[in-house]
Amino acid sequence: MLLSQIRLREARVESKTQLLKATDARLEQGIGDLVALLQSANDTPETRTRVTLLKEQVAKALARSIGYYRTKRQETRAAMERQDLGYQPEDLRRGLAALDERIEKRIAQIIELTRSLAVNQEFEKYLVEYDEDHSRWGEDNKHYRRNEDYNQNRRVAAITDKDRRQVAEALAKNMEELDRRERDLVSRMATATGTAKELLEEDLVDVRRRQGIRAQQASELRVPTAAAAAGVDLDRARELQALVKDMSDDLKEDFFAVFRLYNELLVERRDLARLKSQLAK
Repeated sequence: MLLSQIRLREARVESKTQLLKATDARLEQGIGDLVALLQSANDTPETRTRVTLLKEQVAKALARSIGYYRTKRQETRAAMERQDLGYQPEDLRRGLAALDERIEKRIAQIIELTRSLAVNQEFEKYLVEYDEDHSRWGEDNKHYRRNEDYNQNRRVAAITDKDRRQVAEALAKNMEELDRRERDLVSRMATATGTAKELLEEDLVDVRRRQGIRAQQASELRVPTAAAAAGVDLDRARELQALVKDMSDDLKEDFFAVFRLYNELLVERRDLARLKSQLAK
């Protein structure tokens, strides 16, 4: 009877594992495609700020998703100190690694989008035009016309400068948090022993890894990639708006499905381990 329960539970774990992998892969592919799509485009005087605002919208959505990942990471890390919960340490470590990977990937995608924003350029505010009526020679036949490139640059720069500043500030804030975390971990390790010390050592390795990544990202952020993006016309900008909406709805569904499946799989693996422990007695 117990052996049959184990086989049934193993089948459920395998089925749920495959479903989680497939859903996660679809989510990652979709987000990657969406970011690449927006990276390759920028606004023109015809589209005004449509594409720029789309990039801002997607970057903010990615930032919100990081909050979910970090909350789940905190819960998973706390569970590692709770043996009474019965979760297998290797399952929790596997979960931490996956969550860490997603957090770093989202931050990198936000930076990629931000780097692709149009850069502020210098344009003459007015263009000079001359009257072609030669009979007016000797008179002032110059006319001044507002430069649309100047207007467009001002429209876009008002958004892009703010977005770059906010991302740079978020990176700086996170680096400060990591520095504080590092000091706290070093202090706690001085008196910790056994398993508690091992966990703190793992945390310290993770913090120092992230410090290196953030320093590199802060440097990369200062190098724009807007030159590789093509200006789009109004029809293409509208297509992008529709695509972003449709893809965002689908991705949101997959995003929360991944969290649900992650939680369910942890419980399934825990219950399977309990059954195997009973069989071994």
